[in-house]
Amino acid sequence: MDGAVVAVGFAAPFGRIEAGALRALAAAARERDVGELRLSPWRTLYAPIAAAPAATALLGAAAACGFIVDAADPLLSIEACPGAPGCRSTTLDTRATARALAPLLARLGCRSCHISGCSKGCARSRTADLVLVGAGERFGVLRYATAQGQPHVFVSPERISELPNLLETV
Repeated sequence: MDGAVVAVGFAAPFGRIEAGALRALAAAARERDVGELRLSPWRTLYAPIAAAPAATALLGAAAACGFIVDAADPLLSIEACPGAPGCRSTTLDTRATARALAPLLARLGCRSCHISGCSKGCARSRTADLVLVGAGERFGVLRYATAQGQPHVFVSPERISELPNLLETV
């Protein structure tokens, strides 16, 4: 690359980085002579790197640490609150639901998704194409709304894979 420096990026799912994952990523970067990681406001870390093989290896290490390394990953379209057990306002695991829902977003025609454990909607205040909001042991489902809206239908976390069919009936 003749002295050229490129940046490789790794996104933090839901904007959250666990300490162990960050330590592992920093160690992988150090092994590849990367002296810094830069944080962007868009839940992404960037590393300047001068060697293409090292960049590829660092992307692989970041993926193994749980970071998103593919710009087309549907998880990047989802904003999810911490959910249970991280928040007392819900008993629902919003992040597990987000991971189950991510592969369905294209089929649902969604470019943005908000999964909230309760109607406070802490993770996103603006409208999303698809909103799941906790209501007891299930999620209320809304289209083109916020977490404060009135759900069209309800779905349990175990039945998220059925959401495309459920929304066809609404």
